[in-house]
Amino acid sequence: MKLCEICNAPFDEYGYCDCVSDETKDNLAVDTFAKAMKEKLALARAKGKRGWNNKATCTGEDLADLFWRNTSKENKGNYLDLANFLMFLHVRGEYENVLRRAKPCCDTCGNKICFSAMWRMRDSLDLDIVSCKFWYAKDEQ
Repeated sequence: MKLCEICNAPFDEYGYCDCVSDETKDNLAVDTFAKAMKEKLALARAKGKRGWNNKATCTGEDLADLFWRNTSKENKGNYLDLANFLMFLHVRGEYENVLRRAKPCCDTCGNKICFSAMWRMRDSLDLDIVSCKFWYAKDEQ
């Protein structure tokens, strides 16, 4: 087991020892993740993907839709794609509700309009509705 030369403590599974502050651990983790995001963006650019910053040709809804479509993918590094879509939305100043509006209606009907209406109803009635199955189950009773 390798010990830290400064505090003589063992390194944890992420390569940190007890003498490293929580802030330093957080900053190093963010830096590592940002580097991986940049590498993933470079691969996407090499494939010709670009234009996220042009609001005239790529709306917030377009980015949110791409985010949701990528949530079901299982390719290696897909979480980096998801992080990049969220970063695009953040940098553009898009609000979180753009993700909610673009979210498909779970696995029942896939209709965004249905989900959007259901979400508004949920908010106004203070219900915990996450699927239009909630409504179908009510009709079956």
